[in-house]
Amino acid sequence: MEDKTIQNLITWAETKGVQMDGIEPRRIPGRGVGMMATRKIKPGERILHVPEKAIYSLHNLAMALSSPASSDNIINMPLHGLLALDLSLSTSSSSSSSFFPSCSSWTEILPTYTDLKNSLPFLWPAGLQNLLPSQAKRVLRKQQEKFAREWSLLSSSSSSSSSSSPHQQVIKSENEREKEKERFEYFWLITNTRTFFYETEEMDKKGYAWEDRLCLLPLADLFNHTSDNKKACKVSWWDGEGYTIVAPPPSSSSSSSSSSSSSSSSSSSPSSHTKNKAVYEKGEEVFIQYGEYGNDFLLAEYGFILSEEGEGKGNKFDCVGLDEVLLNKLNGLVHEDEEQDEDAGGYVFKPGEGGGVCEKTKEVIINRLEGGGGGVDVESLLGELADIVQERLVRLRESRVGEEEQRSLLIRRWEQIGEIIAGEIGGR
Repeated sequence: MEDKTIQNLITWAETKGVQMDGIEPRRIPGRGVGMMATRKIKPGERILHVPEKAIYSLHNLAMALSSPASSDNIINMPLHGLLALDLSLSTSSSSSSSFFPSCSSWTEILPTYTDLKNSLPFLWPAGLQNLLPSQAKRVLRKQQEKFAREWSLLSSSSSSSSSSSPHQQVIKSENEREKEKERFEYFWLITNTRTFFYETEEMDKKGYAWEDRLCLLPLADLFNHTSDNKKACKVSWWDGEGYTIVAPPPSSSSSSSSSSSSSSSSSSSPSSHTKNKAVYEKGEEVFIQYGEYGNDFLLAEYGFILSEEGEGKGNKFDCVGLDEVLLNKLNGLVHEDEEQDEDAGGYVFKPGEGGGVCEKTKEVIINRLEGGGGGVDVESLLGELADIVQERLVRLRESRVGEEEQRSLLIRRWEQIGEIIAGEIGGR
């Protein structure tokens, strides 16, 4: 392996007890770093183990966050923000962490701020954010609200403290505020895009919300995402032992039922041939699954979309947001003396066999639109959305707002939505 940064990361991980078998990280042109198979990998094989001492979470944050000098604002900050702040301190020239002092290779392998800016809508100009599909926009809004709360805690703590506590290394003065905010923002986004779910008794005692029970796993975070369950390696956690990533289990024969219930019938069990057949060949990229997410969520949360042409071969969980159409119709039914529903939105259409509108959308159509004399059907909604898609594409192709990489990614997403709509309308 010629990449010294990657090799240094592997060496560091091995000192923490991380064990890899049959995989190694490699740079992939245009897609950063991914995990590649170094040999044939069979179903169910363990390919990575990360012991507890290699897990970066609440239990091993820098002393700057647990010292008496730290304010209540810092101590009570959500774990997401604590991890981001600790990374800011741990990777600065004047601070170190018991976890990261010799792991500059991990930070060197991370995407740069420019990389994040080109891919994550969180860092795009407002003019492009406003042109996001509705589902992506909802995710972005939650991110913005969460970041604003955590930055407010950090900045107010610094402003109100008269001592030279360690966290003031992050926020030193009003003149440097924007620069330091950008540094915190960078590690906040790194944390947002690279953490794994993690639970401990201490988190229970502190009352962390489930979505804030997080950890970072340097090396394990280099796996890219697929929506293909047959190719997605499984990530498992056992208390006190660490994380284990194993190759997908053997799949049952193609003629067997799709039911997940177990059966003693040999016809529904994987054959010995299936068990011994490689799920990954040498040189193939090895994936995990971040969750059953459509491309709007992946775009807003991680800064990428899956396509039919790329690795992972499309996104079977993709869906189309209908807010652009339905919210306009619903707003037209609201009387002047009525308040807008803050929970309105999140209306979704799932394409393909067994798809259709979600239950929330069905309820709105039946109770609000049809009951209110609106008389709509799904095909008409998709037709109206198709017009919006074309309008957005025209605006984006003529726009000079933001960077070309940002606009190209957003254009491709709207094109995907248009293709989904065309396939549904044409197939009806």
